[in-house]
Amino acid sequence: EAVEGKEWTDVSDLVEEMLESEVLIRGRVHTNRPTSNKLGFVVLRESGSTVQCVVSQSEKTKVGANMVKYLKQLSRESFVDVIGVVTLPKEPLTGTTQQVEIQVRKVYCINKSLAKLPLSVEDAARSEADIEASLQTPSPAARVNQDTRLNYRVLDLRTPANQAIFQLQYEVEY
Repeated sequence: EAVEGKEWTDVSDLVEEMLESEVLIRGRVHTNRPTSNKLGFVVLRESGSTVQCVVSQSEKTKVGANMVKYLKQLSRESFVDVIGVVTLPKEPLTGTTQQVEIQVRKVYCINKSLAKLPLSVEDAARSEADIEASLQTPSPAARVNQDTRLNYRVLDLRTPANQAIFQLQYEVEY
């Protein structure tokens, strides 16, 4: 009911031409970085596209401290709806596919994931070369074995490589 009557926007469609427009997007929490009690960053992922959402407590955005606190407790891979305004970041973004930010006005958690998942999408997406290189560092990267990938296939299918395979399959069929 809260989003009734609003148009859905795909994360891949978020571009600079949409500046200052209000959008409704749905995606999974890719990363969640609270920086203070008044500011936090959430990267949302939909298929292969990612966008940074900024949650800041202010009178202008009508976002309170409770919203920032609520977003802090969201775990990775939780499914959320976000209503916000498209803005340009002060500096170019390197960790997302879209070069715009969403200034969050409202967030609805559709489905909260477990706090501790059996594998992370980032670990499953890591190449063997990256894992081997990380073995020389003080904190080596986690390796996800094939049996774990197959047991938790629903999580493994969210990796960029698997998403690219599905996208290619789609393009070939149509």
